[in-house]
Amino acid sequence: MFLLIWLAWQGEPEPVGSVFLNRPAFGGQYVFTKYVLGGDGTFLINEGFYIYHYDRDGKLIRRFGGRGGGPGEFGARILESAYDGETYYVFDNTGNWNLFDRNGRFIRRGYRPVRGLHFVGQNLFGSQVSLGDYQNAQVPVVGMFYRNREDFPKTFTRFHPTAEANTRDLDFRFSLCFFLERNGILFAVNELETKLYLYDKDLTLQKKFDFQAPTWSDPPKKFFMNWRNAQAYARWWCSFPKIRGLTAMDDQLIIPMEIPDPDNPTEPALAVLKMGTDGKLTRPAFKAKALYLGVYRSQMHLLFIHDNDDAAFPDFEVRRYRW
Repeated sequence: MFLLIWLAWQGEPEPVGSVFLNRPAFGGQYVFTKYVLGGDGTFLINEGFYIYHYDRDGKLIRRFGGRGGGPGEFGARILESAYDGETYYVFDNTGNWNLFDRNGRFIRRGYRPVRGLHFVGQNLFGSQVSLGDYQNAQVPVVGMFYRNREDFPKTFTRFHPTAEANTRDLDFRFSLCFFLERNGILFAVNELETKLYLYDKDLTLQKKFDFQAPTWSDPPKKFFMNWRNAQAYARWWCSFPKIRGLTAMDDQLIIPMEIPDPDNPTEPALAVLKMGTDGKLTRPAFKAKALYLGVYRSQMHLLFIHDNDDAAFPDFEVRRYRW
């Protein structure tokens, strides 16, 4: 009890529970590519060509997908997925969208010729799902807001958000933006800068704020690309901080960041910022060696990966916090 009071006094998140994801040994090579908090508080893991869906207690609900060209199969590794409680949206590396119903049954497939599509939010201004496209050296970040699930992924509104990071002399192949809609205002952040942008329903920029971030440093101006030395590339990529999302907890904004870990130069640590809609921090940054999943029912969810020498794959623990 004393510890929880001390944590609250320090502004630290208060742990309120945890679950281990009950992963059966299906066999094969366990290479996890992405961890997702569903819109109903459940969990998704994208592993290669499969989706693993867990309930809020960590019990495996279903596994679906597979490698191939048939209905519900993927011709390349899964990049992104989302679940809104009714529909799974799954995007693979070939540009194909696959939609599945709540029981994991295949609905249909669509194609969107956009490289590296990335989920950034759901239910913006009534949209069913919203996405952001990677930028390259010439093309600005694109937000695509889909308002009609039945016509997905054909009907969308294209949005080019302002971001100073995209106008600087940075030789980066991509730069992500993340969006969040609250009370008719669209908030946006770019992964390479500490600025908060506010847009109205017409997607017109209204305001922008600088916000404080611990150990922030601007990325190098030249993109290191030496695939012959993957470890050196990983050290370079983890040597500077990056924004990794934008979510909300009650009336506050939550921004997770990857920050360099001096004890492990190839695996970043996590710093989570809590701030008001004016960009001012309301709590000291919370740091952990974990992955940020998101917020559900005013609780922050972090994923901790524990090595397990007795199993073919690590233990995955989801911890919940009030903050």
